[in-house]
Amino acid sequence: MSDKKFTGTNSYIATDDLMMADCPTALSEMMCDEFCVNQVVLRRVRLRAVRRADGSLSIERLWPPPKLGKLPVRLVVQHGEIEIYEPARQPTPIVVLREVGFVVTPQAPPDVAFASQLPHDATLLTFRGHVSCDHARNITVEGTAAPREGLWSLRGNVEDLQISPELRQAMPAQLAALW
Repeated sequence: MSDKKFTGTNSYIATDDLMMADCPTALSEMMCDEFCVNQVVLRRVRLRAVRRADGSLSIERLWPPPKLGKLPVRLVVQHGEIEIYEPARQPTPIVVLREVGFVVTPQAPPDVAFASQLPHDATLLTFRGHVSCDHARNITVEGTAAPREGLWSLRGNVEDLQISPELRQAMPAQLAALW
């Protein structure tokens, strides 16, 4: 998958070694008008994100996961990698998140702090995941999101954070300026 706004190696957004879709196998369900996918599993997916001048990332269009039927699909990522580049800065910082693993699950009626702000037809997703990188051994995150409304509730943990000049260089310019 590539982004037409970029050229060369920066245009690639995603590659993967294995993608599986879990769907009903009963012939009667397969022959109906709507194809239903319950879960998508991506193994060894590699995302290449380019941080644009406005601070957005080239991979933003991959969120939220697409609907493959009437309901959002459960998404599982195993053994992934995310590379984040910021070509506007020199030298170009590169952050590599390794062993990316997460699960995104559609949720029934909300039980989150921002529930009162949601319209009745809001899509609510829960997620839980982990990554490691050069500057931290294990980063875990879990939370709830209403992507269409731009609402998030996050919590997490960082183990063995190594604060260094290299970490500062790898941070987005807005965060590095605070250091």
